[in-house]
This record gives sequence, C-alpha cells and structure tokens, in this order.
Amino acid sequence: MRTLSLVGALALALLAPLSAHAAATAGATSTPPRIVTERALLVWDPARPSEHLFVTAELEAAEGPVAMVLPTPLVPAVEPLTDDPSPALNRLFATLAAKAEIEVTEALPKGEAATPRTMPAADAGALGAWLDRNGLAAHPELADFARSYGEKAFHYVALRLADAKPDEPRVLPWTAISFVAPGPYYPLVTPAASFDERSRLEIYTLSPELLALTLGEHFDTGIAAQLTREEVAAALGESWMRTLGLDEEGPPSFWLQRFEPMRTAIGKEDGVFVRVPAPVKKTVPAEASTLPRNGRRLLIVLVGAAFSFAIAWLASWEGRASRRASG
Repeated sequence: MRTLSLVGALALALLAPLSAHAAATAGATSTPPRIVTERALLVWDPARPSEHLFVTAELEAAEGPVAMVLPTPLVPAVEPLTDDPSPALNRLFATLAAKAEIEVTEALPKGEAATPRTMPAADAGALGAWLDRNGLAAHPELADFARSYGEKAFHYVALRLADAKPDEPRVLPWTAISFVAPGPYYPLVTPAASFDERSRLEIYTLSPELLALTLGEHFDTGIAAQLTREEVAAALGESWMRTLGLDEEGPPSFWLQRFEPMRTAIGKEDGVFVRVPAPVKKTVPAEASTLPRNGRRLLIVLVGAAFSFAIAWLASWEGRASRRASG
C-alpha cells in the first residue's frame, strides 16, 4: 500500500502534458507535397512555463505554392530570425552526438523565410480563406484536420514556403514559434497525405528535466545526454542563449534528447511528453538508455499513471477552453 501511495504521489508530480495533434502540408492540387525530413528543437522551461520551438523541414518538389500548417495549444508568436541559427544548432546537436556516440544527421538545405499567418482554430473560415488567398487546395484530409480543431481553443501557424522551381524541393528554414503551455508540445500526428514511410522526423528537446515520449503503452527517452550550462552556452553562444531564454540564472544542467518517432495519420493514437522523475544520485545514468532494469519498471509504472492523469486533465482543460471560446 505504501508503494502504491509513493507511485501515486510521484505520478501527480509529473508534468501534465498536452496531447500531440496534427501538422499538415498543402499545395496547389488535391495531392499535397510529402514531408521528406522535418527537424525541430523544443526548448521547454517548466519554471515559466513556456516553450520555444524551432522547426525546419524539406518537402518534395511541387508546382505552385506550398505551405505547412502547425497547431499550437495557445496563441503563438512567430519570431523573425535575422540570423541563421543553423551553425549554433548544429554545434548543439554535435555535442549530443559526441556524448552519446552517435552520428549527426546531415543539415537540411537552406531556404528563404516562410510567410507566416496565425489564426484561431475556432474560426472555421479563417484557414479556408487563407488557403484561397494563397492559391492552395483544401484536400479532404486537410478538411478533416480543420474540423478536428473546430471546437478546440487551439491556434494555427500557417507557413507559406518560398517559391521554387517545380523540380526543386521546398524548404522551410529554421522558424521560431513561442507560446505558453502547461507542458512540452509537438505535433506528431499528420494527415496521411502529408507523409509516407520514407518521411523522417527528428525532435530534439532541451530541458532541465528528462522527458519521455509516450505512444500508447510504450515510452521512449530517445537518445539523451546531460549537458552543463557551460556546455550549452559554448554550443549556442550568448545571442542564442538569450533568444531561447537561457541567459538568465537557471538550472546548472540540461537534458538534450533526440527522438525519432514514426508519423501516424489522423485518427491514430497521439503521443505526449512527460517528465521522468529524477532517480537518486547513486543510480543517475550517464544516458537515459542505461537505466537499470528496476528503473525501467518504475518508469513504466510512473509514465502509465501520468498518461492516464494527463488524458483526464486534457479532457477537462479542452472543455474549459471550448466554453471560454464559445462564451
């Protein structure tokens, strides 16, 4: 009984996450361009709480205009980047590669900045009007995507990618999106027309907390390494530390993780990020993948309890948000 009470107490101490929903592509025809590679850095600060999300992507070649549409739980701020963050982010990812003894994936091609537009999902006509103005087709799965948010107080970040030749891939350069949220969030579920088995997704997370990505009954801590504040600062530099809200006094270390989940279509199970409770110091692993067997068992129990708690919390949160939006 005492063990169950401890598990319950720890589960309630876990982060209440937001469910991951859909991102979508759109093109000039009813067959949208496929996502070839999508990469993101999610910087989560539980003390505020706030999230800085950097996203880049390469889409297959297509004729006419091309766009990506991502949902955010609350009102987003799309921040213009006057400097290219690629060198700083590549150094940060290389630090993880060196510590975890993995290979750094090749950087995506550079591209011109996208034209952003933010809009509330509750405004049923806003997304359709934006598509029309930009010569984009509302394919059936995109319509299902829009309907799924019609009764939610989410927002869209619609990004019209820069024009390119019909035989050239479309590139979304690193784009910064910031918002307040009660938990780390990234859209994992995508309309099937926007991806296939060749599409690659990489999500890097930087947080003072070790995070786990839950998918049904399974969880994954990805490839993880703990970095000191000095190591993060050496990789990013002072300017990008300020941009990411890391320049002020804060935690002495961060977990840098890389997740490579498979995309799933609308209607399938969603993924959520949850906190992994810190073990006692004598069992702290150098990397998440070296957790002892007993640690894994405890983690499974805790994540399962947190997932059930998060689903119930999210249902009540969305209900309150919908009532506020309709009021």
